[in-house]
Amino acid sequence: MAFFKFNNQQHLHLTAWEDAHSVRGHICMQVDDVNALFFRMKALGIIDIQPWGKVRRPPDGAIQIFVRDPSENLVELSSDPEDPIDPKIFKDELYQEGIYVSGRNDFRGYKSKDATLSHKNNWA
Repeated sequence: MAFFKFNNQQHLHLTAWEDAHSVRGHICMQVDDVNALFFRMKALGIIDIQPWGKVRRPPDGAIQIFVRDPSENLVELSSDPEDPIDPKIFKDELYQEGIYVSGRNDFRGYKSKDATLSHKNNWA
């Protein structure tokens, strides 16, 4: 079991159970230094491109990186859309331009210029 305190109001409790794992379900955390985290997660070999594709920068400007924790939970690490991004990330084999397209025959994965809602500061 692991407990993380983000601030006085937000905590995350992670536990490991022998349950079925979600392939695409995830939590997202906005991080302070996505550049350092990208290179660290790559070195650890835990960037997971299977469920949501490669590392991307949607039109809102935030970098999205998906990693697996030791219990195989999927975690999205996201930058602030205004943060500067190391140009080496855009040249890395784990980076891909454009938004993720699910290939499903429905609305999921086919967003327009506002490809993501989770990165904008519009939460109450």
